[in-house]
Amino acid sequence: MTEAVDTELSQKLDARYTLMEKLGAGGQGEVWRAHDETRGFDVALKVLTPKTREQEAWSALEHEYSIASLLDHPSILKVFPPERAGDSMILPMELAPGGDLRKLRGAGFLEIIPVLLEVSQALEYAHERGVVHRDLKPGNILFDARGRAKLADSRCSTSQSARWWQNQRHAGAANGQPRCARKCLHCRSSSLRA
Repeated sequence: MTEAVDTELSQKLDARYTLMEKLGAGGQGEVWRAHDETRGFDVALKVLTPKTREQEAWSALEHEYSIASLLDHPSILKVFPPERAGDSMILPMELAPGGDLRKLRGAGFLEIIPVLLEVSQALEYAHERGVVHRDLKPGNILFDARGRAKLADSRCSTSQSARWWQNQRHAGAANGQPRCARKCLHCRSSSLRA
């Protein structure tokens, strides 16, 4: 769907971003560490340069932003509005320079459990707001400069209104399906009746 972005270090993108270091590349484009002159700090930039299906690529960036903008949690990566820069489309994001969860392969449970707690709290927060991540994997759990876990990559996520989500959880509890993990008042009262 996209081709690699032809860039060099320290190149300006849209006169606002100075590309500093290529962090990765994939089927969707490239991710760069960049200095944002307007915000005054470094960000991660997802950069797409599609030759075809331009509207589809733009819609994907808008979707990722729209989902992420519903969530304001310390363990969820912040995403800023997508922008167009010449032939490229960019999605600025919070920079998480500490690598991803794969770096903890083989680590002891005392290192892993705190990370799992951070991620589970982020997922619980998202679920309470009707957002389901749908792509939870080690590469989508990043670490900031202080070593805190950040749930990333909302492009596969879906969103329902929080009311719809609560209704689904409660309907499941009433029909003998698994209850809410949080044991909300409705589910506690249902289990007392059972």
